[in-house]
Amino acid sequence: MLAVGPDPKHNPKPVPAAIGRNDAMKVGSFPPNRYGLYDMVGSVTEWTSDWFDPDYYRFMPKVNPKGPETGKYRSVRGSNWANTAGGSSASEKVRSYFRNFADPDARSITLGFRCAKSL
Repeated sequence: MLAVGPDPKHNPKPVPAAIGRNDAMKVGSFPPNRYGLYDMVGSVTEWTSDWFDPDYYRFMPKVNPKGPETGKYRSVRGSNWANTAGGSSASEKVRSYFRNFADPDARSITLGFRCAKSL
């Protein structure tokens, strides 16, 4: 299972997505992707600040959508190390664009967040 395919110009080797691991990986365990970003998939699924609405994509703004104003569940994105266990659905889930939802009070060893800084 691969987090991204080979990119000869920036990264000649595919980046494994915590293949065969039973836990989250240490930050920076694998080389960055072609955009210079580390750990985009395969460690933990990430919380977003957006509320979840299964129909939101049908009516969302085309530029910088913020998500619904309210909801019962929060949106989560990306994959986690448990999604790399195999099976037909695992390869679809090991993508940075994979979306799902979770109860805002949910706690899990496969659910976390990403620290980011605007430049």
